[in-house]
Amino acid sequence: MRLGRWLAAGAAAWALAGAVPASAATFTYEDPQCSDFSVTGTGPYVLQCNLISTPACQLQAIPANPVAGSQLTLVASCTGNPFGWIFTKGASLASQAPICGTSSSTCQDSVPTAGTTLVYTVLGGNASGRGPVAAITVTWQ
Repeated sequence: MRLGRWLAAGAAAWALAGAVPASAATFTYEDPQCSDFSVTGTGPYVLQCNLISTPACQLQAIPANPVAGSQLTLVASCTGNPFGWIFTKGASLASQAPICGTSSSTCQDSVPTAGTTLVYTVLGGNASGRGPVAAITVTWQ
């Protein structure tokens, strides 16, 4: 009987020594609406999606005082990682016409007449939608 207990105890020790420790689980989850994720808790776990915010842009005109007949470059600097921009121009915010719909954050324009004052706008978009319009007024020399 002693031999049986020793064999049973030895087998249990061997089983424990050879046991494979548990490892962390891994999973993959993708959502184009999320900029990244965070996991909290010790079980149950909570997966938190950090939503992508709509873009917020600022618009710059280079040069700031362009000469009629030359080229003006509009540059949109945006947060929210936009993947598309729409540039417009008009005599006022109420009378805008598209000039560039592009996958680039820049757009060029030119006008033939000195003294022309135009309002240029840009609207950036990403997977979460469109952000607010950014505008700049340019008077051509």
